[in-house]
Formats: sequence, structure tokens, C-alpha cells
Amino acid sequence: MPKALRKFNSQKIQLYDTSKLKPEVDKEKWIQELKTLKWYGPFKFWDDAYFFQTNTPSGKLRGLHLQIYTDSHRNMFLSLIGKGGKECGT
Repeated sequence: MPKALRKFNSQKIQLYDTSKLKPEVDKEKWIQELKTLKWYGPFKFWDDAYFFQTNTPSGKLRGLHLQIYTDSHRNMFLSLIGKGGKECGT
């Protein structure tokens, strides 16, 4: 896991980058709310797919949803989740 973490960090993914949010999202509010979220996971989709997500302190899905596929394609997807669990950016 430490090796995977170093590789992940080397991609310099900036979670406070608001450029991928949909135009109707209040970017300042997004950043402030993001700071209150906690990560949960990994959860297993199927044999070769896992995901992590952030939830609010009250347990609502909001913020970030990271999908990792360990099959031959080895893809990762980061979705930005707003109120009601709806995607508000990628």
C-alpha cells in the first residue's frame, strides 16, 4: 500500500481544484464542505473494482467518489458528488 500511495500522490491530484465542477455549483461552499468530509472504504464493486467515498458528518454521501479498477485496464475515476448524491463534476 505505501508504494501505491506514493504513486497516487505523484499524480498531484488537487482535491481543492474547482475547475471540473458544473457552473451552477457554489465553489466556495464546495471547498468549505469538502473540509468537513471523511473518507470511507474500500468497498468492493466486484472482483476487480473497488471504491472509496466521502460522507458528511451526518453520514450523507457527498464530496468525492473514487472508483479503482484492478483489471487489465487499471482505470481510476474521481466523481464529484453534490447534494442528494448527484454528480456535480468529474
